[in-house]
Amino acid sequence: MTNIASLPVELLFMVIEEAKCHRGLKALRCVNKLLTSSLEMLCALSDSGSQRSRPIGLYVQCLIIRCFGRLFSGPGALLSSNGDDDSDMLRKMKPDEIQREFDERLLKALGSLKQLKSVQVFSGFDCLSPSSVWSSLLTHQISLTSLIVWAKTEKSLMDYLNSYSGIQELRIHRAWASSDTTVDRELAEYFVETVLPRHQQTLRDLTITAAEEGPWAAARWNSERYEVGEELRSVEVSVNSEEVYPGVDEDAVTSMLSVAHRLRNLRCVSFCTAESKRWGSSWGWLSQQHEPHTIALITQRVLNFGIPQDSQHESPNVEVDGQVYKPKLGEDGKFRYSPDDV
Repeated sequence: MTNIASLPVELLFMVIEEAKCHRGLKALRCVNKLLTSSLEMLCALSDSGSQRSRPIGLYVQCLIIRCFGRLFSGPGALLSSNGDDDSDMLRKMKPDEIQREFDERLLKALGSLKQLKSVQVFSGFDCLSPSSVWSSLLTHQISLTSLIVWAKTEKSLMDYLNSYSGIQELRIHRAWASSDTTVDRELAEYFVETVLPRHQQTLRDLTITAAEEGPWAAARWNSERYEVGEELRSVEVSVNSEEVYPGVDEDAVTSMLSVAHRLRNLRCVSFCTAESKRWGSSWGWLSQQHEPHTIALITQRVLNFGIPQDSQHESPNVEVDGQVYKPKLGEDGKFRYSPDDV
């Protein structure tokens, strides 16, 4: 007969989710003693009135932070220190007060996660700012090996990444720092010229895509910076439509492909588009045509790219908007990229 201790982790979490808060978890422990060992760490974390140490910090290796609003909603017990009274107080706080409360509690929480290795941060427009994540990680000298970011790109993030070496997976999606072009460019240059070289010995998976066309895109001027080391397995970048030139020897796409073929262990290079600064989202039909037009330009450059014949290793696959292209021998005896039919 199956017992609680033998249940898969996924089922245990379903049980825990039904409990909703630390009071429910304590009740479960009273009902079934077999849950005691499984829930001990979680109860210690959520029971902020406890004088005991919080052992969950010794086990947590991955943290996911979602900032989707400037209001606390749902059960407040996990965030509060005084139960329902504190939860009611949080709901009455102004957005800037909530931000300060969020920053303070995040700083305190991260200090207990001694084994933290992976962080994922998601933040939308007009939400709680996750900027304190980076300053807290820097304060506690936590060196992540995996970081995934879907949020506004801030200098504090770059400063954190520049404070140590050793990251293996770095994915920054829809990078954007400021509507000020100068500020945006300076931070993008800081990233490719200073931050990336810090991790060149360990980086295996790299994603840096832009929210809109601009300095965060891969281009001829910065493509060499993506040649970051022998360990790189995959790289994903966006390119500006104005930097894809049909009929010329070198542009943003061919520059990146040339770099990709010099990376011995690279298995895949992916290209995507970014929103057009010129048309914006309010230009209707023109805006809708920007993405397919840019994808068509990128695809044409990939298909026409001459794969180096003197390569000492296997050529990487290329992905454009979900379509995979693999090197195949053509009728002219040269290898070129063709759509993968599988």
